[in-house]
Amino acid sequence: EGRPPAAPISRSPREASRMAKDAEAAPERRQRRSSTEVVLGTSSGVVMGAGEAHGVVERFVQESFRAVGSWVGRRPRLSILLSVVACLLCAQGLFFLEFEADPVKLYVPQRSPLAMRRKYITDTFGLWDEPGIVILTHKNPGASVATREFLASAVDLHERITAVVSAPGPRGEPSVSMEDVCAHRFVSMAGDYMCAVISPLEQWGYSRDKVERDADVAGTLKAAQAEHEVDLGGVSEAEDGTFTAQALQLKYFFNESTPLYGNGGTARWDRALRELLDEVNAHDPLLAASYWSALFIEDEAQSFVQKDSYLMALSMLFILLYVSVALGGVTCDVRTSRMLLGTTCALCVGMSMAAGFGLGALVGVPFQAINPIVIFTLLGVAVDDMIIIVSAFEHTDPKRAVDRRLSAAMAVAGSAITVTSLTSASVFFTAYLVDFPALSYFCIPAGFCVVAVYLLQVFFFGACLALDSERMADGRADCAPWWRPRSDEEAACVPRLAALAGSRAAGDRPVQRWMQEVYPRVLLRTPVRWGVIVGFAVPVAVGLQLMWHIDVGLPMRQTIATDSPVLGYIDDLEQYWSGAQIQEAWLVFRDTQLSDRGSFDRFDAAMEALVQDDSVLRIHLDWLEGFQDWVECQPDETWPPATNDYVSDFVTDEGVYTCKAEDEPDPYEGKRGRRHRKHPGPGPGSGFDGGRAADALEGELAAAAS
Repeated sequence: EGRPPAAPISRSPREASRMAKDAEAAPERRQRRSSTEVVLGTSSGVVMGAGEAHGVVERFVQESFRAVGSWVGRRPRLSILLSVVACLLCAQGLFFLEFEADPVKLYVPQRSPLAMRRKYITDTFGLWDEPGIVILTHKNPGASVATREFLASAVDLHERITAVVSAPGPRGEPSVSMEDVCAHRFVSMAGDYMCAVISPLEQWGYSRDKVERDADVAGTLKAAQAEHEVDLGGVSEAEDGTFTAQALQLKYFFNESTPLYGNGGTARWDRALRELLDEVNAHDPLLAASYWSALFIEDEAQSFVQKDSYLMALSMLFILLYVSVALGGVTCDVRTSRMLLGTTCALCVGMSMAAGFGLGALVGVPFQAINPIVIFTLLGVAVDDMIIIVSAFEHTDPKRAVDRRLSAAMAVAGSAITVTSLTSASVFFTAYLVDFPALSYFCIPAGFCVVAVYLLQVFFFGACLALDSERMADGRADCAPWWRPRSDEEAACVPRLAALAGSRAAGDRPVQRWMQEVYPRVLLRTPVRWGVIVGFAVPVAVGLQLMWHIDVGLPMRQTIATDSPVLGYIDDLEQYWSGAQIQEAWLVFRDTQLSDRGSFDRFDAAMEALVQDDSVLRIHLDWLEGFQDWVECQPDETWPPATNDYVSDFVTDEGVYTCKAEDEPDPYEGKRGRRHRKHPGPGPGSGFDGGRAADALEGELAAAAS
């Protein structure tokens, strides 16, 4: 109006002919599009159209989900029942679930040469004994533990520890004593098997009387420290020769081969020991104790999951509120709200975790402390899938039957949720190829959980959506679907907002409308564009600069909760031993003929190299040394033996032999305080197979080095 008419546009005959054909075909295209197109609204508010599938795979996926949606829409209750039953069947694997907290099994590649050697030693010589380490310090910071009074109190504590008896188990299991769970070693001086314990108190035979009779306990510890017989922390020597030490260790060894270690008996005794140490810290005037054991770490990891369970519950609550708003909009009308439908998000995530971890347990994947955080990934996948399915469902014709609407929605949404879910699951499953157990133990169950969420979205949530649509069509309340409000006032969540609830249309959702209409316009403004680019580029540039300063490694402190009592042990270890615990190393000779003198020469050369190495404190156990003592005590035999028939006799002989003259030079002088004598194996009840050891030792040399 008030403007001159537009000038005619001249077109070529070819262009005019093409436009005429397009005009003739337009009604047919519009009809086809109206019957197949569904507009999808994602969680970010972006709108996209999905027309006919053109590829063979796309058409197959679309028609498959169309059929699935139709079946679920016609039989929603049966679909829900089958989904629950399938999850319960998969969750049966939880009965076989094992908890893993051993750092060696989590953070050491299990297909590496180191792991293979460790497995060989375990298979050949039995499981390694697990230590429980008590660090004792003085209640007065900086005071020395090398005093008669302190050491006498330490001996008393040792006697109390050996007398610890656990409470009966929750299912009526009997009480457990230290004698039941400890690793036994043959002690030649006692002539019997005793619980393996390593501590400076060995210098006085764990006798309070001997400690009190020792006129110079500090001198005794000083001499033992010089010979590497004891491991004291915070050692210092004054100018006047006064020897002081600020910490000592008591190491108790658990027999991992006993049934008690696997059925929780050893863990119950370990908890009883920790209760005793808590009592000592509270009431003893001299001793301050910290403790570490693999069982303690496992308990702490399990309690870490329990302590953070409330955070997961809060996250579920917030997600529930978000999903309810995203699915039903901001409304005060209980007939149009979808709070009940939103709770299916939590149900789907919970059932998928039960099914996923159950399947993981069935394929032999243990559970670790960080596994529960997969809940956040599952919440994201579940929420995104729900919003896509609901958005597709709402853009269908509401006058059609529910099964037809769900069929059309699944035909479009199915391909989207399939691509995102299966790609996520595939990424998780590729962790099976990574030789890093902690990563594999997390990703493999997570992959099963993602697949479970995907299937539950199609069969469980789709069925719940169909039932919820029937409820809304009948005008029944959301959280009380058996009740049908008779008026808008009665249907309002808050009576004062009844007018608002009645005036607002069922599909009126301000959050979604703002995301679809306002947010895109704001985001596409030039200043906002530059702000987004700069806000992304700056953190990336800073991260690239800082990545070169990342510390490589996994300190134990970072694997433990900040409020864990285990940190007391780590603090003591770092303060008095520079954070390094004495480690036991095994030297194993395989396929060695014991009758070959050259084998013994090579063995002696290897042992001599170890003895001269500064990192080796002492030779803890030298099997060949005991064998040599035994052979030299045989009539008319010299070393090395002419035959290896003696090996089996030596292993099964219960005697203790030494035929070495007292004045004969010891090649290990300075590395060992005394000559180790022959002793048999760990003894009865320890899981040590003497026959298997005899067969293995026929062709091998084994030495343990510490």
